[in-house]
Amino acid sequence: MENIKFKEEELFEDLALSDGNVVSKATPENLDEELKTVDLDPVLKKEIQAQFQTAEELLKDKKYQEAADVYGKSINVHPTMSAYLNQGNALYGAAHLAAASKAYAAGLTLSQKVAAKGFELAFLNNLAVLGHAESNFDEALRYYQATLKILRENGRKNDEANHLLKIGFTCTLKNDLNEAVNYYQAALKICQEIHHKENEAECLNNIGLLYVNQNEQDKALPCFKNAAAIFKELGYKKEEAYQLGNIGSVYRDKEDKNNALKYYTEALGLFRQIGNKRGEANQLSNLGYIYAVQGKPRSALRYFKDAVVIFREIGATKQAELTQKNIDLLSART
Repeated sequence: MENIKFKEEELFEDLALSDGNVVSKATPENLDEELKTVDLDPVLKKEIQAQFQTAEELLKDKKYQEAADVYGKSINVHPTMSAYLNQGNALYGAAHLAAASKAYAAGLTLSQKVAAKGFELAFLNNLAVLGHAESNFDEALRYYQATLKILRENGRKNDEANHLLKIGFTCTLKNDLNEAVNYYQAALKICQEIHHKENEAECLNNIGLLYVNQNEQDKALPCFKNAAAIFKELGYKKEEAYQLGNIGSVYRDKEDKNNALKYYTEALGLFRQIGNKRGEANQLSNLGYIYAVQGKPRSALRYFKDAVVIFREIGATKQAELTQKNIDLLSART
């Protein structure tokens, strides 16, 4: 039963909102399936479907408040989980977060009453996303934990690992770094069990970054190296390059300048190979820094000058200004 989705989940869509968050959205097909389970006058069912479809068009056009109002009319005829879910999304889009939370909560209660696990997961997910949007990380964690319980009860290992990653990220935002490491390690164990290499590498990267945050470079190093090896195996050159850069930075922090140069150079080569200008400029700047602290100002200046050209080219103004300051300081000393 691993990762077998509930019937209604197969019909859901992802809805990207203006703040960059993604929520679960019900489709007209979800509503049709839901109405099949309800003893209701066919005329009323058609009215609900018509209002839902009108609201869908308004939502598509990003007329969020109007969409929310029409979903509300559908709910007034007969409450449905589909309408509550999408009304919450519309209110979220309209930046009425408290009202969105209320709509999601009403839908969650209904989904639990009729044991619609797919809808329950959707409401829990959207409430967790909303918690993030409000910087209410304790609330987000509460909903993620409730989701995790359902996923575990239904043997959905891959989804369980994904939610452990989300919980780990939320703990990081709370600055609860030890707890974040624990959740990432739990996710890592599952990813290794089910041979999900991409998520395994993501877990290793996240754990490595947390160790760096805690000044535990010796623990971070194998995480980044293992992640780099996996990304290389998968052929993910950009991700491999970022890991090589991370390894270089760990060696820099350990004051192992030769290894820092080695890994920064490898990262630079990969970024150039795939045409990633920002990554290229960052590694040029990193190499310039190492040469500067080694007392090799001419080499440092060469790398900094190459970096500043690219930063300006891609519109990275702040990085360009910082790099130019390094150039000015070194030029004054030579």
